[in-house]
Amino acid sequence: MDARTREEEGAQPAPSSPLKRDGEGTTPGPSQEGEGAHPAPSSREGDCDGTGTPDQSEQDALPSPASVDDDAMMMGVNDYIEKKEIDLANCNYTDKDLVTLLPIFEESLNLRVVILRKNNLNLEDGTIATALSKNQNLHTACLSDNEIGVEGAKQLRRSLVASTSIITALNLCSNKLGDDGAIQIADALAQNKSLKSIELCSNFITHEGGVKLFDALIHNETLATLNLHNNCIGDVAARHLAQTLATNRSLRNINIGHNHIGDEGAEHIGEALKQPSTLKRLWIHQNLIGDGGAQALLRGLADNFTIEKLWFNGCMFGPKSYMTILKALEGREKEKLGRGVELKRNWK
Repeated sequence: MDARTREEEGAQPAPSSPLKRDGEGTTPGPSQEGEGAHPAPSSREGDCDGTGTPDQSEQDALPSPASVDDDAMMMGVNDYIEKKEIDLANCNYTDKDLVTLLPIFEESLNLRVVILRKNNLNLEDGTIATALSKNQNLHTACLSDNEIGVEGAKQLRRSLVASTSIITALNLCSNKLGDDGAIQIADALAQNKSLKSIELCSNFITHEGGVKLFDALIHNETLATLNLHNNCIGDVAARHLAQTLATNRSLRNINIGHNHIGDEGAEHIGEALKQPSTLKRLWIHQNLIGDGGAQALLRGLADNFTIEKLWFNGCMFGPKSYMTILKALEGREKEKLGRGVELKRNWK
């Protein structure tokens, strides 16, 4: 085998894992219509900075940078023309490396899912974001673990507000968006009419970005799943989430676990839960909620049978609050109890 042949073969990205990865929620497809989506709570740990560094064994498993030989890449294009799903995860591609695939991203009649996680994409020139938004068949894009940042978020905003975009599920976890990037996404959510699920976990988002995101969803009528796990939105943003829940009629699943939310934030959310809403699953685990916050949430849940599952593990409240919650659930009618609250024990 000559050197050129080896180089061409090396340009073919190896098959990667499915769209769901460890530490992220499941991104529902369009057939799930939001209500059926079960975005699993993230197990990824990190502090307020949104970091979640993979262990050494995971880093060692990453492939070496893919070849950027144009002829080799063009040979690979033919393999993708008929595919419904293109998985180029873990290839260390840059935006330039993918230029020959842009026509397929943009025009393929078969393409439904694009997985580009764990590369070196920044989207700053807008070509990838534009191509993905123009395809009238593409519904799912996984761009987690890249280098998108604020400038890339600006390009995504332009693409998501375009009338041609029909993407329903978008994963942007671990992209160093920060508050400025979150504000760009918030602006897109205020205008976008197709997204049903967006994942923004581990993105250095504080209360400033959280407030903008929740305010943008007040009148949004399509988004069903929002994953903000492992950021730092705090009590201030939690208050704005409560205000959003009072009017929003599309949100079904919200993950705000590991976000430095304390009793004050729990008070606001508890008050919101007293009012009718569409929310079915709430992840509020690994926060700073103590006994007072737990009681506030309990009061909100007392007459709320819309909530099906509530994740509380890793918060600060103790066994007394836990037993009070169990007692409050006693005596409910069987059919109501079946739709009641699932609590995970949060002390050893």
